[in-house]
Amino acid sequence: MRVDSADAGWRLNLPGDAGQTLRCWDQRGHRWRTLYDNQLRPTEVHEQGALEGQRRLECLRYGDSSPAAAAHNLCGALTRHDDSAGSLFISGYGLCGKPLGQVRRFLVDDASPHWPADEKDRDGLLEPGNGYATNWRYDALATLIQQSDAAGHQQRYAFDIAGQLKSVSLQIKGTGPEKTVVSDLVYNASGQVESQTAGNGVISRAVYDPANGRLISLNASVSGSTLQDLRYRYDAVGNVTQMEDKAQPVQFGSNQRVDATSTFNYDSLYQLITATGREAAGQTGNPSLPALGRVPFDARQLFKFTEHYEYDAGGNLIELRHVRDRNHYTRRYNLSATSNRLLSWNTGDSTPAVAVAFDDNGNQQGLGPGQELEWNSRNQLAKVTLVRREGGPDDNERYCYDSNGLRVRKIQTTRAAAVTHTRDVRYLPGLEVHSRHNERLEVITVQAGRCSVRYLHWTEGRPAGIATNPFRYSLDDHLGSSTMELDNEGRLISQENYLPYGGTAWAASRSAVEADYRTIRYSGKERDASGLYYYGHRYYAPWLQRWISPDPAGAIDGLNLYCMVGNNPLRYTDPNGHDKEDVNLKQEIAVYPNILSAINNRVSTLNYQLYNSMRTKDITKRVFQAYAYNAFKNLASLGAGALAAPAGLVGSWTAMSGTAVGIDTLAGKVDATRHLPASVYPQVSRLDPEEIEHEGRTAFYDLNAKSRKAIKDLDPRNTTGQKKLSLMMTSFILTKVLRIPGAWIANFEASTQATKTSNGIPGQKIQRLDNALLELDKHLEHDAKAIDTAFDTLGVEEFYTHGAKGLLDRTLDRMSNATGTASARTVRRTEIQQQIRVTRANIQHGRELLFRLNQYNQSRGRYAIV
Repeated sequence: MRVDSADAGWRLNLPGDAGQTLRCWDQRGHRWRTLYDNQLRPTEVHEQGALEGQRRLECLRYGDSSPAAAAHNLCGALTRHDDSAGSLFISGYGLCGKPLGQVRRFLVDDASPHWPADEKDRDGLLEPGNGYATNWRYDALATLIQQSDAAGHQQRYAFDIAGQLKSVSLQIKGTGPEKTVVSDLVYNASGQVESQTAGNGVISRAVYDPANGRLISLNASVSGSTLQDLRYRYDAVGNVTQMEDKAQPVQFGSNQRVDATSTFNYDSLYQLITATGREAAGQTGNPSLPALGRVPFDARQLFKFTEHYEYDAGGNLIELRHVRDRNHYTRRYNLSATSNRLLSWNTGDSTPAVAVAFDDNGNQQGLGPGQELEWNSRNQLAKVTLVRREGGPDDNERYCYDSNGLRVRKIQTTRAAAVTHTRDVRYLPGLEVHSRHNERLEVITVQAGRCSVRYLHWTEGRPAGIATNPFRYSLDDHLGSSTMELDNEGRLISQENYLPYGGTAWAASRSAVEADYRTIRYSGKERDASGLYYYGHRYYAPWLQRWISPDPAGAIDGLNLYCMVGNNPLRYTDPNGHDKEDVNLKQEIAVYPNILSAINNRVSTLNYQLYNSMRTKDITKRVFQAYAYNAFKNLASLGAGALAAPAGLVGSWTAMSGTAVGIDTLAGKVDATRHLPASVYPQVSRLDPEEIEHEGRTAFYDLNAKSRKAIKDLDPRNTTGQKKLSLMMTSFILTKVLRIPGAWIANFEASTQATKTSNGIPGQKIQRLDNALLELDKHLEHDAKAIDTAFDTLGVEEFYTHGAKGLLDRTLDRMSNATGTASARTVRRTEIQQQIRVTRANIQHGRELLFRLNQYNQSRGRYAIV
């Protein structure tokens, strides 16, 4: 199969009889060949460049059937994988198929290897020593409960009865008792974290809209002092229109009022076109790392700014206008006429344009003058030239990747005063190992709820001015961007705010030494010395506001393979560089079946009412059943009360209460014989789309919303509340003051509705009902397209919901081996679309019944629509 792309070039795949990939070719002239064993497990991957010989790039080994392999569940499982970064050894698997331990050994040379056929010869290419060993422990449901990283530090995870994370603790090797990193996580009904307590005492709270699950506010405080108080506003479709940090004071300077409020406007495609905010003097949005101020930051150095964005028809940014007092600039982007590749960009008319070149696969070849980019055969960034020197060695940064395409090593080489400095970073599960001249640092990374924690553990060469083994707690915004770093006492270490597309608006730190160890910034991603953000499968250039290589996953996120999150960076994130993700989108999809159910129930009720309005005997039957039901309940309750009276006040109340339950059960059996709904006269108000949507969302999100809805319905300030309060007052006077049995009132209501139905439904009401059904059908037609768009945005056909329900569904599917099958408890596109079709057919049936009812009225000489 051949895939052609104007952005990424062409790629040709040759599959085998079982669908396995045998050979691949791409436009750069690279070719690959994959070998399999007799069980169709890949054993070797060979690669050949355009002007190179063939080399063995990957080797895979599997466990045999020996008792030793069986003791560690290794029979037939992957035990060794040699890739472009080194070798990965897996020591055993748990009962649920997850690895219990692994050892990563790196290559001596960071260049891509040509692996020998013999394993002993392969070992000779690896660094000496035992490598980096990581071990895991799981519970019976395959949930991670403990991780021991390659340095011997341990992370422990505790869960509540619903299987949701409750706390995380960290035990540093060779130190005292373990330290609680985060605890007291509290979740709402949809699994969103509402509050948590960090190990430094900072309490974070989040408030969500019960109607749609959108984040309304983020608050963080310690010892009564508010550190962060973010407030969000959205438009009707979920785009962020305003973000405000009420914890930041309003400042006045340079004839401006500068507050911590940002606003955002969008075009009809929901692309960001205008943004306002505040920034520090001297920020230009260039590739270099931001200039740092001092903590606390002098807010008098902040200025209000406005940015305007203009896009072409393909979603490419073609112009950015930055407007600010004493800092105006316009950046223009020149795009190719035949693809979405960037040809050049320049800031203002006085600066020369920066030319941009691409290879045949669409990989950008440079960031600017003297900053070349080199790519490996798999279109992964292999090297960035930071400083080009004529007649001397360059400063550069090199990267190594594992077989999954994830970065596992970064090597930076710089020269100063004829001395070469090398910084080596190795990325392991839960651990980063940093080493440079006379310094070795282990960074333990922990992510729990909204808490991102990094523990800096120096084993050699701790720099002066940094506390011994400090914790760094990050306070993030709704995108996961690190806006504040706090120490173990809750004191501010550093602070950073961002432009909409990830550039730095302003930054501050209490010391330059501590700032040097801050790497996690926008969207929770690492920013390299080149200014690029590493997202997992791609690199992002915030000053260009686009990716520097096409999407390796293809067009799952749109036809423009360089576009960043659909040009809507306030709503979407991109966790791994493949496709954008709306944090609320899955919840919006998951709630929709409840809305469909509410529509179906109400339309089905209407259809039955319409059907029986043309059958007089059914109306009489309904009235008789209502009389029998209410009278039976009333007489039985009176008898129970009389029998229970001698028991005294407490006993009488208990007896009457218990008897009432029994009477309801018996009466329910009598009433269960009826097939008509409680109301025999149709009501147009029950077809209101907003009311139906509220009912569906309430059933999914928030049980307390029902109480709030009831209170709202009894509000005397609106017509609905006045009517209901009037009926309640009338009922109270009749039953409590005049002592009229409650059954008479219920029967009177049933008789009134039956009389109205017997007299016929007026033509005007028929027309209003038909209009309401037509409006519902239009909503469903729109929703069907919106559901398809939402699933396309996610890039999946099914998913598990968030929270306790999703966790339970996953667990039950694993226990019943239903994961990945048609019986899995997932939210599926096909099922929702089928439910929409059924509901629309039900609505069409209702409109047909209205047409027949109108003809029925005409035949009987009643009022009808002419």
